[in-house]
Amino acid sequence: MTQSSSLSLKQRISYLTEFIPLFEAPDYCFGKWIEGVKTDDGYTIGYCEYSEEAGLFIDAVYEHELVLMDFNWPEWSLNREAEQLRDCPEILASASLDQVMQLFTTVIRQDRFCDGVIADAFNSGLLLNILRRMAVLSGEMTE
Repeated sequence: MTQSSSLSLKQRISYLTEFIPLFEAPDYCFGKWIEGVKTDDGYTIGYCEYSEEAGLFIDAVYEHELVLMDFNWPEWSLNREAEQLRDCPEILASASLDQVMQLFTTVIRQDRFCDGVIADAFNSGLLLNILRRMAVLSGEMTE
């Protein structure tokens, strides 16, 4: 049994929501794009270089098992519900825990296939909105 599996969902979510004040700081940079460069044998591919704290956050997501494993996020990400949760902060602000976890999983997993998705979610405000909703929902949970 991992350390995380002995924690309640409320405790695991609370660990992530502790990043909110840092992420809300006006000058905080979640990550930056490193552009590809031309080399003698072609081009190197650009990539997103996450800040140290962003890396710790991403590690914590997996360490605390907050990515839904038996969830078809690629299919779900194409439906209207996902689009509304992603694009309408008002809808996300009243989302259920299941919906928030589905959206969160989608963002985290997409980054594994398309570098920089989490940074884009941060820059657009989506990641903070997800974390804020998680904080509200975890505050409503009993231990």
